[in-house]
Amino acid sequence: YGGSLRCAGCHEENFFIWQETLHAQIVQDAVANPDAVIGDFRFDYPERPFALEDVSYTIGSRWKQVYMTRTVSDTFQILPAQWDVRAEAWAPYHSEDGENLDWAAACSGCHVTGLEIETGTFKEFGVGCESCHGPGAAHAADPENVKPYVTVDAQVCGACHSRGTDADGLHPFPTTYDPGDTLADHFTFTTDEASVWPDGSARQNHQQYMDWQLGSSMALAPDMSCSTCHAVHGGGADPGQLKDTTNELCLSCHGDQAAIVRHTPFHEVALTKRDFLCTDCHMPLMATSSDHFDIHNHSLLQP
Repeated sequence: YGGSLRCAGCHEENFFIWQETLHAQIVQDAVANPDAVIGDFRFDYPERPFALEDVSYTIGSRWKQVYMTRTVSDTFQILPAQWDVRAEAWAPYHSEDGENLDWAAACSGCHVTGLEIETGTFKEFGVGCESCHGPGAAHAADPENVKPYVTVDAQVCGACHSRGTDADGLHPFPTTYDPGDTLADHFTFTTDEASVWPDGSARQNHQQYMDWQLGSSMALAPDMSCSTCHAVHGGGADPGQLKDTTNELCLSCHGDQAAIVRHTPFHEVALTKRDFLCTDCHMPLMATSSDHFDIHNHSLLQP
């Protein structure tokens, strides 16, 4: 691995818009960048048995924020509370594990680039260029003759936007998968009732790929992929990196449904709610990242 900054030498535009994405900022140094902390540390809360000075890094910022400390033995551990962004409240997070949840074993595969699972070392924090395109040091040294894996298919996204276990049964992320591989050869997707609804769709966060598989397997969207709707490198119309605003994006393929009143004559809300969205019906909020539904269903099936 060469690191994302190495890629910037030739791919400057992609690098700089990627820097503004949630992928790039999934883990932030709370000591070097105190503004990364969005949780309320002004007062003591029973749900949060740690202080701001215990926080070395933040994880996430859109739906919730989790906190990580660096131990004296130079390992990382998850602290046992999370900040719910929408509710603006603290909630326990793996509190049954105390402060002993090992981030390297439980989380790191989807939060860093270039992880060596045997040693716990990695190239950089965040979902960098090589997380999706594969190791690029050789390409950067000889770009004419060494090509990286460049076709970012849905399986690349699915490596992190899925729940299940690695081939070794020890990690909740695929430790042996590389872009270009068949993900199912490296990962077993969960069917646990705590993670999926009876119809198979997600009831917890980071399972969008599993939802999409449901829809594509039923030939509802066989030609669609994550990048059909989401800008791969960044930019887009919202923090989710959509290529356009929600309704305009849907109508770019479904023009016949543009007249929302004719499309849903039975739905009074369509007549009165000015911000009525296609996703209100076709991608409802059915999964949770905390204690309320805040993650859209991605199967495109009627729930």
